[in-house]
Amino acid sequence: MQSLKLQQWKFRYNDHPDAWFRGYDDHDWEEVTIPHDWSVHMPFSKEYSSGTGYLAGGIGWYRTSFSLPKEWEGNRIYITFDGVYKNSQVWCNSYYMGKRPFGYATFRYDITDQVHFGTETNQIAVKVDHRDLSDSRWFTGSGITRKVTITSEAPIHPEFNGIYFTTPSVTDKLAEVVINHTLQNDSLYPVNVTV
Repeated sequence: MQSLKLQQWKFRYNDHPDAWFRGYDDHDWEEVTIPHDWSVHMPFSKEYSSGTGYLAGGIGWYRTSFSLPKEWEGNRIYITFDGVYKNSQVWCNSYYMGKRPFGYATFRYDITDQVHFGTETNQIAVKVDHRDLSDSRWFTGSGITRKVTITSEAPIHPEFNGIYFTTPSVTDKLAEVVINHTLQNDSLYPVNVTV
């Protein structure tokens, strides 16, 4: 597996209905580094919830561009978000990838069929909707609050969240550990593998 961190993004507060479009003009947007929380840059106000630290939520848009090495072609390409608060929608090169409610769990999209390899750039757009301010008893922040990574995985690779372990029996001196490892086969043929 090879990876590329997407740390440099452009940000704009409020709704911009066409910002998902690859050719959208974002030249005057604010440049930010992920992780990013737009709420901490807003003024405090009693009109907002104590759960959000009396800071504004609202809607924000993020956009970034990246290129992928030609050598990655033929692999599965994923974009993984470790946390976006909250209600995010994601587009890759103007293709809608999906919506993720809430904001604490890691999620990812398979963008293999939407990306270009080599010198042509790719565009990711993310809409974050944190208008519901009474959604927590603590400060959550608003925005892409954890890292974002593009990964290139061989056709046979570990399934997303496919590795876990259990301890069926535990004593003061000994524990039995069972590891479950699920592999995903995106190749055209059945394959025998050793883990």
